[in-house]
Amino acid sequence: MKKIQKSLIDDSKMIQHILNEKQVLQLVRKQDFCVQLRHTFQDNEFVCFVFELIEGPSLTQVLIN
Repeated sequence: MKKIQKSLIDDSKMIQHILNEKQVLQLVRKQDFCVQLRHTFQDNEFVCFVFELIEGPSLTQVLIN
């Protein structure tokens, strides 16, 4: 799950970036080599993206090593 703290969303460009990310993830949901976005929701503190579970290290960890 990816959680974005609402208090860190400080301008309209960042809001648009989050909306664009959601839209792209929804568009590629049928692709075999893309992580699947399962659900999005928000509460008073966070905007959350829920993804399918993929075991193993994150892409960032792989690239660093």
